[in-house]
Amino acid sequence: ALIGMIANQPNMDGSGTAIEGETFVIGEQCAFTPMRSGYLYCYANDAWKFYGNNRGQVTLTVSRR
Repeated sequence: ALIGMIANQPNMDGSGTAIEGETFVIGEQCAFTPMRSGYLYCYANDAWKFYGNNRGQVTLTVSRR
């Protein structure tokens, strides 16, 4: 699956624990509205150390509505 993550949170909370942004699955005709603006990161969700056997390409179009 193609995963999207909006980095729109502070890096850490008051105790020093890392805070992730908003993560979501990107599929055909995915429509996602984040709670706040931030940087968009996209990646293939695969098992750790198994990315090396992946082949092909992905085309991703992002538009603002």
